[in-house]
Amino acid sequence: MPDSRFEATDSSLGFYYQSSYSLILLTRSDDDGAVSVETTDDVLLNSGGTPSLHQLKHSMGTPPKLTVKNDGLWNTIGNWLSLRDWPRYEFVFVTCAELSSESNLCGLASTSREGIDAALRSLENEAESVLNPLKKEGHKKSPEHRVRKSACVRFLAISPEERKQFVSKLTLITSSFNAGEIPEQISRHALGMYPVSLRNNLAERLIEWWDRRVARSLLKLSPRQITKLELLEQLSHLHAELREPYLPADFHTKIPDSLDSELGGFMERQIEIVDGGQQRLERAARDRWRARNQRERWLADELAFAEELSDFNDRLIEAWRDKHGPMCDDKARADNDEQKAAGRDMLDWSHEGAALSGIEIREGVGFPFFIRGSLQQLSEELLVGWHPKFEEILDIDRAELRWQVDSNG
Repeated sequence: MPDSRFEATDSSLGFYYQSSYSLILLTRSDDDGAVSVETTDDVLLNSGGTPSLHQLKHSMGTPPKLTVKNDGLWNTIGNWLSLRDWPRYEFVFVTCAELSSESNLCGLASTSREGIDAALRSLENEAESVLNPLKKEGHKKSPEHRVRKSACVRFLAISPEERKQFVSKLTLITSSFNAGEIPEQISRHALGMYPVSLRNNLAERLIEWWDRRVARSLLKLSPRQITKLELLEQLSHLHAELREPYLPADFHTKIPDSLDSELGGFMERQIEIVDGGQQRLERAARDRWRARNQRERWLADELAFAEELSDFNDRLIEAWRDKHGPMCDDKARADNDEQKAAGRDMLDWSHEGAALSGIEIREGVGFPFFIRGSLQQLSEELLVGWHPKFEEILDIDRAELRWQVDSNG
């Protein structure tokens, strides 16, 4: 019995391949091109006035070589011929398998379209052998014949002229790239006009955007067709983000699956000692998660450097000190409830006022979500705080922090 886990993996990879193939296909199309996924076929391309249907057979391994007896090919032919308006389409069968050197289908894998007659005769002979196995020497009835039977019936049911018309519209793409090669394929075919140093990051971000765009089309939240113009506009936008002095904002709208990893530390204690409440705590945890992940992404992609991010932190601390210091003077003689209220105002400033203060990561780049989350990270490190006496209240915790740092080297 097949392992359902492997089947689910194959299915997920197949859809990922299908989505990415449509992206590559669109990059190769005319300027008026548009693709849609899971409409009339795996991929439908409208370009140059003639729509084409693309059926994809993906494999991460080494599949058997493609021959005229391939069930997937015949099932696809049957599905295409079931379309009432099939003469208006071009048909493309894409497989990771090699084409058998002994196959008479070679003419369908050539852009010169030579050998169509030989391919047609090969398909007709195979269809007749499936439907009349006893009339063909060397053929016997088999389960494979039953799999292909309905498609062969459809193929032989149309006239000889229609069969030739159909085969002339059929293209085989064999030895296709697999899912593991998609980033390389996108860099090669979609990003050749961009600097080499940007292509890997650009390809990664383009794939992320494309996957979301395809998902939205399937959910009917965006148009089913994705146009070449839309793709080119997005590429231009992504390229601008990656060029100096810009930085991409990858996490400004993302929501973590869970906030548990952000809780249980000094950031939470700082909010507790000013009676900040659950909503402020969840807001702070979300912002910290976004900023921390964005920082790690920039550093991993070498789009920002530790030194400039450290300088950004210093400017945040200075802005906090300019706000917190006078507040401490004003509330030095206040009771604890009033000091807590002032601390809550400081906490709210970290979410609202600081984000509007004009502090920038680099010239022309200042993301409110990153400012908010970075302040929360600094509160976790006890470099900033909200309560006028947060250092005094958390003194024991500071000693514990020093011990933890020393223990971890």
